[in-house]
Amino acid sequence: METADHYLNVLPSELLAAASRGEIDLNELAAVVLAGRGLDHNTTWVGFRR
Repeated sequence: METADHYLNVLPSELLAAASRGEIDLNELAAVVLAGRGLDHNTTWVGFRR
């Protein structure tokens, strides 16, 4: 498995800088993206009935 820093390399520098300054919360952002995919924080499907 690749490490998380490998995946962070694809993010724009401005986003990483804002996260490092505490201006955005990457945990909250990840939760929003997962919710948009119909997943909870454990990647369990919680969206519409299949």
